[in-house]
Amino acid sequence: MENFRRIDMYQCTWCGKIFRTNDRHRCKFRPSYENCFSCEHCKGVTTTTVEGDTYPYKVMACAVKDGVPIPELARKGWELHCPMWKLAEDYKGKETYVKKNVYPYMQRPVFDMAEDPLPDGPDTEDDIPF
Repeated sequence: MENFRRIDMYQCTWCGKIFRTNDRHRCKFRPSYENCFSCEHCKGVTTTTVEGDTYPYKVMACAVKDGVPIPELARKGWELHCPMWKLAEDYKGKETYVKKNVYPYMQRPVFDMAEDPLPDGPDTEDDIPF
């Protein structure tokens, strides 16, 4: 162990990322910032385009007021201090945000065993056309 240098690592309690220092990370999932990520009214991220703009931009959808553009939220250092903010029930950071806003909208595969998923084709190897 004499040839190794000791490195302390820190894990953010809100997002789970691991860092070398514990004082530089400004986690957007931190409830003290009172932003959309930890809010009960947050409905996830939507993509919006403005007429004349080339690229769409992302907006935090809110059930109470108009959405907050994510670039604006990032410029404020993730601190919004929204007057309508209310901490989400049983909030545990990124895990809670993802369960509430991402998982419900993920497409799940649908399997119907009554139908044959394979198209009609040769039944035996002898019927292969090449």
